[in-house]
Parts: sequence; structure tokens; C-alpha cells
Amino acid sequence: MLDFSETVAEIDKLVKTKQSGALFIVSNNRLARMYVRSGEISSLAYNRKTGIEALTELKQVIQAKVGYHNGQNAPIDESLPDTDSIMTFLREGMGDLFLKRSYFKVDAPQELLDKIKGAYVAVIGPIGEVLFEDSLKESKDLPFLVTSLRRQMETDADVSEFNRNLELADIWPE
Repeated sequence: MLDFSETVAEIDKLVKTKQSGALFIVSNNRLARMYVRSGEISSLAYNRKTGIEALTELKQVIQAKVGYHNGQNAPIDESLPDTDSIMTFLREGMGDLFLKRSYFKVDAPQELLDKIKGAYVAVIGPIGEVLFEDSLKESKDLPFLVTSLRRQMETDADVSEFNRNLELADIWPE
């Protein structure tokens, strides 16, 4: 079960990584469905309400189970405010609690993060996808992230290969 700030962090993750799909949030045996298209929240339904009314209800969730289905399409609800306004509304009153659980603490362009992730996964293999996301959640800045990734490697040869991959991606190793 996730608390509300963790649930908002999951929504934040979908928005910031420009996902398209359906996020399902189950709380007190009630289902919320939030659809995103290329990182923009396009519709929301919860507790027999839609749009802004559903958003207000969603803010009352204390604990929930969250699931995501990639690629789901949904109609666009024109009554919803823009995604930035929705995220601001959901984060209201969370302060430091949200910051501790935010998906991205590293302030870097997504393109750069994708290059670092690619360089890492090329060395570690498919499990690198999961390990990278975990490291990203716990990193305070870009140097911390890169150092954390290097520490997870088993050999100096792996670290050298990672550094080479970073250089090839036009990212100089720190």
C-alpha cells in the first residue's frame, strides 16, 4: 500500500517520463482511473465522479494500491485543468514529505537521464532498468546518481565500460 504522497509520486513519474496509459488507484475498494497521454493528464474518474470533482475526491485518499497499464487510450476531458495545475493541487500541503518521495530529485533533462540509463543498462543488462530507477529515486543530484551507479558494478572493467559508454553518449564521466 502506498500513502498519498507516494501515490502522487507515481503520478509525477508518469507525467515527467511522458508516459501514455492508464493509472489505476484502488483505495477503500473504490477505483480511480487516471489517463495520461504523452505525460499530460487527459481524464480522471473516481468514486462515480469525473474531472475536477474526481480530483477533489482523490485528494482524500490516505492509502492505495496503484497499477499502471501502458498505452491505454481515453477521451480527453476538456473540463480538467492543465497537468501542471493538477500536480500543484495534488502536492498542496505536502511540503518536505513529497520532496522525500518525489520520483525525480535529480534536476537534469530527461534526454540526459535516458543517455545515462542507456550507458548503465548496456553494462549491467536488463535488470539495470530497475536498478537505475531505484538509484534515481534516491539520488540528490547528477554526480550522486552516476557515483551510485558505479558503486553497483561488480568489477573495475564494468566501471571502465560504463565510463566509455558515457563518453560515447557525450557525457563526460565525473
